[in-house]
Amino acid sequence: MIKIYMFVRSMLAPVILMIMTAGSVYAATVALPANDSLAAAGAWANVPYSYGDDGLYTTGTGAANGNNNYRVGLEDCADTAGKEISSVIIYLTGYSGRARAKVQLVPYFGAAAGTASGSMNFGTVEVTRSFDITGQRSPWTWGDLADLSVQFRPRTATLFSVDHIYAVVTYRDTTAAGQGHYFVFDAIASPETLGVAFPVVIRAMAAPGDTVMTSYGGGASLSDWTGSATPTVVHFSAGVCSAMVAIAQDTAATALIVSDGDTTGVSNTFAVVNGGLFRFWIAPIGPQTPGVPFPVSVSALDFYGDTASAFAERVGLWDATGSLTPDSSGLFSAGVWTGSVTVASAFVSDTVFCARAIGGRTYAGASNGFGVALGVSGEPGPAASRPGLRVMAYPNPVRGELGLDISVPSSGPLTVSLYNILGQMQLRKEMGVIPAGLTRVTMALPAGYKPGVYLVEAALGERLRQVQKVIIVR
Repeated sequence: MIKIYMFVRSMLAPVILMIMTAGSVYAATVALPANDSLAAAGAWANVPYSYGDDGLYTTGTGAANGNNNYRVGLEDCADTAGKEISSVIIYLTGYSGRARAKVQLVPYFGAAAGTASGSMNFGTVEVTRSFDITGQRSPWTWGDLADLSVQFRPRTATLFSVDHIYAVVTYRDTTAAGQGHYFVFDAIASPETLGVAFPVVIRAMAAPGDTVMTSYGGGASLSDWTGSATPTVVHFSAGVCSAMVAIAQDTAATALIVSDGDTTGVSNTFAVVNGGLFRFWIAPIGPQTPGVPFPVSVSALDFYGDTASAFAERVGLWDATGSLTPDSSGLFSAGVWTGSVTVASAFVSDTVFCARAIGGRTYAGASNGFGVALGVSGEPGPAASRPGLRVMAYPNPVRGELGLDISVPSSGPLTVSLYNILGQMQLRKEMGVIPAGLTRVTMALPAGYKPGVYLVEAALGERLRQVQKVIIVR
């Protein structure tokens, strides 16, 4: 199996997150990403894109019988001497084209399949799902991990997009002196809301003594009973971990579990409820003509992509040209509003946006890109009839992380840049050479960003450029 040892951002890197004592390592957590394509059945494109956080996706169509699947190998750990494995959890991050689609994860030990997970929900919003395979080997050896690979097995006939497959391994160093500590969670409120991050505080307490162990720092794995908690690795500083955690499965009772390979802590139990409204969806819009009204249909959706029929309010409306009227919808009925809007200005690739602020949260949605052209003699026809670069931002308004669907007519080097309204570059992401078609890009917004209007520019080499307006909120 190919071995790649390099430090990259986030918990998806093969970074050994160590918990330090006075000059010695006792327990640690290591994340081992996929790094090798082993087998594929069915039409899977770009399997290597599931190897890391590159903003690109492995895509393919699943089958109800699970026959369309693929398998990837995981990176091996570099230093294993004297380290005793405590737990192994495999993870999958991605989304599907259908609400409540089903997938399974199957561990392989060499050529032999282990026990498959149960069917997991994998809907239209990107989620992380986990499967604890610790019990499939007793005890685990580092040779078992070297032979470990993971099969992604969809059980629904729809399109799937996978961003990451990886494993989180916790272990203890048997050659080092132990730390006397245990974990305590601050109480977690019940219920929490499905898909909405909530604050979590965990303290490493000295034992005996019941005081915070301020010398304690490093990483630990985080999971919950539903297998859908993110993030999957958390960090301690001066004995305290503060994190924002989201659960992607509604349940009457779950609990968070933190483990550093030596010590495991469990939170109080709490419920996770489907809060109804999670985002808006705007039905596809075709080419339009300036000044001519056209129909728009907006649906309120819950986390799973089902209609949030209880939503009966209005949403604000605008477009990339700033010339869309009216600037708000009518009242929704059974979670849907359909009405007519007009764009006054011609534009090569317009987008309709909507948003509603409720209880301190902004719920948003965006349409596909569509051309608004004059369509008269001597003028170019609708932009949609000519191949070109298309950019759609979601959500919009955005906070935390910006997602972009970028469609390109031909292969080439793609660069994505974020500018403030003064034209000053804030972020830049080099995507390398991408194939023709749709590419999904994510850009994490830096801490301390100011809310307001920003511009995203996608450039395909020196030939094609497209700018999209986005609204960033706190």
